[in-house]
Amino acid sequence: MFSPDGVVMICVDFADILAQTLPRNRHHFSRAVVVTHPDDHATIAVCQQNSVECLLTEVFYERGAEFNKYAALEMGLDYLGRQGWMLIMDCDIVLPDRIPEVFAPKAGCLYTPRRRDLRAWQNGILPDHLWKRYRYVNAREEFAGYFQLFHADDPVLKPRPWFGRDWRWAGTADTFFQRRWQANRQIRPPFEVLHLGIPYANWAGRVQPYGDGRIPEQAEERKQKYDTFLRQRTQIAGHDDRYQGEKIWTGLSE
Repeated sequence: MFSPDGVVMICVDFADILAQTLPRNRHHFSRAVVVTHPDDHATIAVCQQNSVECLLTEVFYERGAEFNKYAALEMGLDYLGRQGWMLIMDCDIVLPDRIPEVFAPKAGCLYTPRRRDLRAWQNGILPDHLWKRYRYVNAREEFAGYFQLFHADDPVLKPRPWFGRDWRWAGTADTFFQRRWQANRQIRPPFEVLHLGIPYANWAGRVQPYGDGRIPEQAEERKQKYDTFLRQRTQIAGHDDRYQGEKIWTGLSE
């Protein structure tokens, strides 16, 4: 059964969901690291309970960022060593209990499975052979950062950093990352994954309710910032120019 050599996950203020996903996924990983904030003691505890390495950093909010997921992700990749088969995965993703034995990834490709959506995850999670009861998050979804599997020696990855360290929000960088591969090298593996919670909502930090029904203290403020950002992006012409507002412009080079 295939197992990646290194897995990086970002988890800040999502310990309740990580507590659901990590025990279900842990047997797939030979080595995994969860990157979180030093104040997120709940996430640190979940990692300790599941024998997963935890990397602490404050980079998420530095230089005026709302939630710089990708600077933290780059730290996780450096920590693991950027070698062999690498998996970038969100902490709200559940893998099937068994990866099909026919899955034999080839270097030079990017692999992202389709994901199904379970928003009411507090009510329990069906066995993976019943996941077809759940709808897709997006039937035409990108090869996005909720699950990106690739080989670190792929020639398309020679330019570094892979994702960049100057993003204001927890989005878009994975879109640019997937563009490194031609369309015929972006592959759907023979399995699907399950997403817990509300998709496309937490780019500025957690907005969705906790498992016990509580609302995050800054949820409304984060939602307003995110909605304003989306409106501004759609008003900017050009293919990639519209993403410039998502960068932290400090005059510093990578």
